[in-house]
Amino acid sequence: MNRTTRLRPLLACVAAGTFPACMSEVGLPPVTRVVQAAEPTDVSLIQLIANPTAHNGTRVRVEGFCNLQFEGNSIYLHKDDYDWMISKNALWLSVGYPPPPQFLGASGRYCLVEGTFSSSNTGHMGMRSGALEDISRLEASPSREELRAGARRRPGGSPPAGEQ
Repeated sequence: MNRTTRLRPLLACVAAGTFPACMSEVGLPPVTRVVQAAEPTDVSLIQLIANPTAHNGTRVRVEGFCNLQFEGNSIYLHKDDYDWMISKNALWLSVGYPPPPQFLGASGRYCLVEGTFSSSNTGHMGMRSGALEDISRLEASPSREELRAGARRRPGGSPPAGEQ
């Protein structure tokens, strides 16, 4: 049996849109597809900004200063970058507008964000250095004072300096 003869039934399955269902009919093992959200990789905003192609399309977890407002959803390296409008030290947060209510408590605070990094999406007017899309987690980080006062440290978050 030549290659064309073996591929003909397979191509017919693809054309009919029934590829997975007819795999066994053409003598191939069935396709099993399990999609699970990947565990995010802990990276710094500096790594994403300095070398965006290294993490493009990767699920990441980052921390920075969060701002949620119309045309300004971003996570900045530092609060000073937000105050001084240094938007290249920020990533766009693709959360829509208005942002989901569960994310609003993080605005104006340092926060933890988990999402998929895109080096090509630079946000509103192309002003950011990339974007976090498909955000699954966005929450305020407790300050050192809040931790001392008994605030609970979030799971997966970085421990305060000195506890590492």
